Amino acid sequence: MTACASGAAGSHDGSVKLWRCSDGHHKLTMLGTIAIVGVVTELSFDADGAALVATVSQEHRLGRWIRESKARNGFVRVQLV
Repeated sequence: MTACASGAAGSHDGSVKLWRCSDGHHKLTMLGTIAIVGVVTELSFDADGAALVATVSQEHRLGRWIRESKARNGFVRVQLV
């Protein structure tokens, strides 16, 4: 995995979308979606890109207009390779 070749985006609905950038960085292709219970507040790949760590919570980090009562505050590690 090279810089800007892949990425991830989290959402308040608990979905994490994995993306790949084209070589010219002009096009994004969605690789897949990972369902996570809770509001995704932060995402980070490990050093070799084999795993993705997502911090999740019951509420959005900038306000309380969304609340997912089934979620537990913490983190989720997803093995990608």
